[in-house]
Amino acid sequence: VAAGATPLPPYIESPASEASRREQYQTMFAKEAPSVAAPTASLHFTPALVNQLEAAGSTFVPVTLQVGLGTFAPVFAENFQTKKLHCEQFFVPEDTATEILAARQASRPIIGIGTTVVRTLESAKESLAAGRGTYGTTEKFIFSPYEFTYPDILMTNFHVPKSSLLCLVQAYLEHKGAKRHIIDLYKIGIQEQFRFYSFGDAMVIL
Repeated sequence: VAAGATPLPPYIESPASEASRREQYQTMFAKEAPSVAAPTASLHFTPALVNQLEAAGSTFVPVTLQVGLGTFAPVFAENFQTKKLHCEQFFVPEDTATEILAARQASRPIIGIGTTVVRTLESAKESLAAGRGTYGTTEKFIFSPYEFTYPDILMTNFHVPKSSLLCLVQAYLEHKGAKRHIIDLYKIGIQEQFRFYSFGDAMVIL
């Protein structure tokens, strides 16, 4: 991108230069414009780590969700009434859909790296069930109670209060029959001095 500035979340202290911003607030999987936020769970991965996981039998397949500014917005009563959020574009390649279908048929776990991936998979679940790639837009708002089709395991960061991402993670915890509410888990994170938000630590929900 030749013009403009990296749209860092408001809680991140901006690095000195635009070049530093673009290097630090970016994942190794990024290829397409124009998302305005990095899918932060992916920031935990490096080429070396991915190589190790692939050597151990894991397969990485891409999906795309063009994250909009609405991801930073608080949720309101209207969102719960309409069950809709801000609109975002998503894309699931044919090879990805085929691999996900094969994994499901072989009872291999499908791991979603971040809430961005979950929103994409749930928005495309009819196509994925047929092993077919798809492109479209989604306004899907996932909150409790919700019966997930994908993924089998979720890796996610600790999100900001009053956000749709927090609602999604709580819904996933309930879907998995977790004994603790997300607020209880966040209290543990605070006690243990975990790092929160975009450059913070992650949790895995099995």
